[in-house]
Amino acid sequence: MGNGNGLDKYKEIAIPSEITPELVYVQVTAIDGPNNEFSFYGMGVQQALPGTNNYGGLIYGYSDSEVRMWSPDTSYGGIINVIDGWGGEINVQTSQIANVTVKIWQTAASDPCHEDNYEEIDNRYRSSAFSSSHFSNISDLICDRDISVAWYRFTSDAGGEIPTSCINVGMCGTQYPVWINGDIPDGVGIKTVEACVNKGGATCCDETIFIRVKRCTDYFVYELKPLSSCPMAYCAGDLEPCPPGERSPTGDFQPGCSDLFPELEHPPLLTHKIYQNIAFFECSFVPLWSNTTSLVEWYLDDKLIKYKYLSYKYRTNELHEDEYKLGSTVTCEVSVSYTQHEIFGYPKQSNAVFVGVQILPSEVTVSEDGLPSNVSIVTTIPMRCSFLLRARQNYYGLSRPDIVFDKCQVDKGYDNAESPDIVNIYAIKDCQSEVFYTNIVDVTPSEDCSLSITQGYSEYFGVNIEDIDCGNCCGTGDPHYTTFDASGYDWYGAGDFVLHQSLSRHFEVHVRTWKCWSVTCHCAVAIRENNDVISVDICHGTFGKAAPKIRNLSEHRFASGVIIRKDTTGKEFRIEMPSQAAIRVVTYSTHLNIYLDVPGDDFQHSDGLCGTFDHDSSNDYRKRDGSTLSHTGRRPDAFSESWRIPAGESLLDKLPDVVVEDPRQPEENMTYCSCLGEENECHDSLKDFTDYSYLTDSWTDITDEIDVETAGSRFKRDLHVVSTNRVTEDVPFLPTTLTWPTRSGITEQQARQMCESAVLNSTAAEACADVPGVDLFVGVEGCVEDIGVTDDLAFLAEAVSLMENECVVLTMKNISLYTKDENGTVVGPPSFIFEVFCPSQCSVHGQCINGTCHCCDGYDGADCSVDATSPPTLWYINEVEEHALCDVREDSCQQISVIGDNFLNSESLACLYNVRHRRCNLDLSFLVY
Repeated sequence: MGNGNGLDKYKEIAIPSEITPELVYVQVTAIDGPNNEFSFYGMGVQQALPGTNNYGGLIYGYSDSEVRMWSPDTSYGGIINVIDGWGGEINVQTSQIANVTVKIWQTAASDPCHEDNYEEIDNRYRSSAFSSSHFSNISDLICDRDISVAWYRFTSDAGGEIPTSCINVGMCGTQYPVWINGDIPDGVGIKTVEACVNKGGATCCDETIFIRVKRCTDYFVYELKPLSSCPMAYCAGDLEPCPPGERSPTGDFQPGCSDLFPELEHPPLLTHKIYQNIAFFECSFVPLWSNTTSLVEWYLDDKLIKYKYLSYKYRTNELHEDEYKLGSTVTCEVSVSYTQHEIFGYPKQSNAVFVGVQILPSEVTVSEDGLPSNVSIVTTIPMRCSFLLRARQNYYGLSRPDIVFDKCQVDKGYDNAESPDIVNIYAIKDCQSEVFYTNIVDVTPSEDCSLSITQGYSEYFGVNIEDIDCGNCCGTGDPHYTTFDASGYDWYGAGDFVLHQSLSRHFEVHVRTWKCWSVTCHCAVAIRENNDVISVDICHGTFGKAAPKIRNLSEHRFASGVIIRKDTTGKEFRIEMPSQAAIRVVTYSTHLNIYLDVPGDDFQHSDGLCGTFDHDSSNDYRKRDGSTLSHTGRRPDAFSESWRIPAGESLLDKLPDVVVEDPRQPEENMTYCSCLGEENECHDSLKDFTDYSYLTDSWTDITDEIDVETAGSRFKRDLHVVSTNRVTEDVPFLPTTLTWPTRSGITEQQARQMCESAVLNSTAAEACADVPGVDLFVGVEGCVEDIGVTDDLAFLAEAVSLMENECVVLTMKNISLYTKDENGTVVGPPSFIFEVFCPSQCSVHGQCINGTCHCCDGYDGADCSVDATSPPTLWYINEVEEHALCDVREDSCQQISVIGDNFLNSESLACLYNVRHRRCNLDLSFLVY
């Protein structure tokens, strides 16, 4: 083709009728120019150089019957036209002549010979040798008026071909038979043929209809159309069947048809039995008279596999385990004949028994509240077989599972077939809101079964996940609280308070506040889950010189699943509980910032300073007595005061009563498995399936470093804590409006501008601004107030920290932001989680680059907070500011605690000291021996 003189600019190519095109490509091959012998695909639209007449390209379209092609029809274009402005003008070319190849694809799925593309018609009375006069009622006549247009295959024993010669009226089980007038195809293609309806006319073709036919190896398929009236039907086959009600020794075809045969009164009974460790089916029936013979036929999925003739003395027959298959349906049929005749009566069929596994229920819903759902697995008959559970890949293609199981294999034997195996299913608490979908879990027999397995046999059940949101609450600064449902308020009371308590399980968090400047701030927090109690505490120190203490207050080793981590600065701690509740504590020498995460277990089951956690902020200020304070400002003091804990009753002072373990907690030696086949992984805690990869580089597991406190050591600690009265001092409540400017002259406007600028200039601001739901200025109000109270610009970092915390929380919940590999599998949180967050924003003494602080000259440490030009400052030893002595009668005195500032958190950090001995001259004359 081309656009030169005498060349075809338009062409049509017919598609053979036997082909149904699934895909058509038109290929253009250059025969000249720099791209000679290169092939190009045609296109559905033309390409052109704007503003010129330089255009070209072959355009094509296709239908089921033909392909149409167009080439340019002026000398300005070319059938191949690679023009200036493309590819740096390399190998540009305009050709008016090219070879054109049309490629047409037809998939096997569209071939009418494919078993999925035709319907079967099995009716022996359509035979051209069967007279419709054998029917006693006109309603028995066959009619194809309502048949659908589709491909059909005739499968009866009478034959599978529509006859190609005239068929008399009243044959083929109908009144007006349909036959094909002409030859049927002898090749592999599809042929359209004329079908005739014989209504008794002289031509035997009183009505015509065109149908299509195709030869498929050893049978034919026909594309039939509905006929015009009744009784009118297509004929098929030429063997003569017995009339209704008669049988013959030749498969119910002539000759030898007769109605002289007996029948069983009752259908046979099919049962499964075990005898001397041998499994078999038994087909039992009540035999007839002594002059009869019984025929027992065994079927698997309606296919005859075995038969046995029995004299009247026998009433049972057996099918052994090596003769039936797992995944098939077993039936038996029994027919009877007179011994002197060969005609068996119509068989009676037994009850059907499916050989397989049964799963109840077929679909379950499991919630992210920590409680399991379960399915029971039983086999329909006794068998020795193991069944493997395998969860299919989840909807999002996550590299971790959405659900886990307490077992991935169920072992069945002859003795426990009727005993259901219970499989418990747990949802992973991922804190992610996902589109609702059903996880499919396949239950597949293993290769060690005692019976053969039908190819491809397996069962499955569905698991729906009920997403429950995780809650996030924080208390920072002096202190400013943000509830689970995003209400923000301030509280300046000193003492012990309930930050959060679950109403559905044994979980609670207590905080202790002490006097900071003219207000209060946190100095300790204790988290309790079941019988584990852990605290982070600076209350034992001096304000401004306090160092954190991590304590196991439980008087026993931690339960499985408790993890305590420390960041690279040594100032941040993360305590993770088995339920996946976690608390992050950022420590300063003056106060603690506390960030609490709770799982969906506590949704609608929460109280305390963190609010109600029910996605309804209007009831956040629910007091201890159950009443709700209506308050729109930042000082709901009556609410906050109601959650005060009496002195000595806090988790920091008193252990709760020992409780029975929560059903959400893992049992002794419990194992959870993903059941992902070769990628299966198992853990002893659900939380181990949660993705904490973003913590691995910047956090160190220090769980084993935390000593168990005995009752005695706890008593000593309590004595030491109460030596300071900062937690009991009366702190005057701040006025509603602060007085501006501060002592150094900072105005409120300047404070707000600095707080906002600190956020906007942070390395995380740009990335977090694109995370849906993040409020960059979530911490600005608290920052402004903190500067107003303290006149200290160090609180600028608080505004950034709150923004970063909200950004991380919302990013981790939003799976659409996660990184995917080339196969579309979610591999983890987005990369900026690792790149833009640095400890303490590098303390304004460095730059955050790829998640690591690069400190300015003169500063060191993971957060650039260490002044490398100054020596460490020693505050006190062994938690005591004066008389730092060690009593060798009570301690080996080989290790001491040094508390101070400007220490570099490093494994190579060394402490040098001198040992001094004091000689005493004592007057012992008063001693009497």
